[in-house]
Amino acid sequence: MIFDSCIWVGIAAGQVDPPPSVIAAAGDAPVFTSVICLGELSFWVESCTDPAERCEPPTYAKWIAAQAIEHGYALLTLNPSDFAGLPGLQCVMPSPRPP
Repeated sequence: MIFDSCIWVGIAAGQVDPPPSVIAAAGDAPVFTSVICLGELSFWVESCTDPAERCEPPTYAKWIAAQAIEHGYALLTLNPSDFAGLPGLQCVMPSPRPP
């Protein structure tokens, strides 16, 4: 399973309950973070001085999805509709953080 960038943003924003929801979503599958995701998050945080801009990171989602497809992994994401129509991609969503 590969994490989409939005998972890290969701964890930081309190939208995703780590580790229980991530562990439940991944099951026994190995979990990876794409170097594209790390670069996206690093560039996004370092280049946006206005906190409002940080809410809209640049998207490299299809590159991350391509890595998941290439390696036969599912993609853990909060935005499965962003990947609709990509053949061979299995999207998995973590459970939302309980209130």
